[in-house]
Amino acid sequence: MFRFRWGTMRRSWVLWLGLSTQLWAIGGPVPFVPTVQGDLAPRGLPGFYSSPARTAAPGFALAAMHDMGDVDEFAYAGYGEAGVGPLRLAFFSTYHGLDSLYRQSYSELQTSLPMETPVGLFVLGTAYGLSMEWLPGDEKWARHRYKGGVLFLWRDFAVGGTVYGFTDGMDGYVDGRGGVHWEPQGSFSFFLEADRSSVWLGNGIRFRYAGLDFRYGFPDFSVSLLLCVYWEGWFAGGLAGSGGIPLMGVFSGKTFAK
Repeated sequence: MFRFRWGTMRRSWVLWLGLSTQLWAIGGPVPFVPTVQGDLAPRGLPGFYSSPARTAAPGFALAAMHDMGDVDEFAYAGYGEAGVGPLRLAFFSTYHGLDSLYRQSYSELQTSLPMETPVGLFVLGTAYGLSMEWLPGDEKWARHRYKGGVLFLWRDFAVGGTVYGFTDGMDGYVDGRGGVHWEPQGSFSFFLEADRSSVWLGNGIRFRYAGLDFRYGFPDFSVSLLLCVYWEGWFAGGLAGSGGIPLMGVFSGKTFAK
């Protein structure tokens, strides 16, 4: 899946024309929602922890997520992505609530630039996020968040990393994660990602009109799955998680691949 024809730089700018089959790999819009296909996936709609260093896959999607545990936590999100010359431009915006105690509106803009090298494709990405948070009927505040990411694509492999953090220091430190994705020619995919405290393993299988993906977290074990169906550019599906984060979610959208 990651094999590229090393032609002119202009060709590398439009690699998204053949890479849009997994645009439905939407990112988790808030921390309690995992990105089942990996936050360092080489393409896919953005998410709260996803790397901004990705190749472009134009399209849009809507999603709704709900925590199925004892706490009433929910999120509604909209996503969009476009390829403008050599650049990938992507955004998402989410409305997040926790019972009647807390509300958040978070929006993020991502951009990345691919650069062809003699041995593979190198991608640099950056992102800015604005978080508007409030306690209903009480205090309100704003927070700024930044991301940086790198990605290297060689044959069937993608190796990358990302760092992110809020500028106010409320989270205590700048965090990040790194990992590798492997998509051999065919219907399977695998990934390994890690940050300073957790490791995630994932695998997926593709059919002509559907796909199924799993994500496993350690050392606090959790498992999430995503099922998606797609037809003529449209896609729809759902995800579920258990273990540390019991949740359910649905999403739908469209790709603009030519």
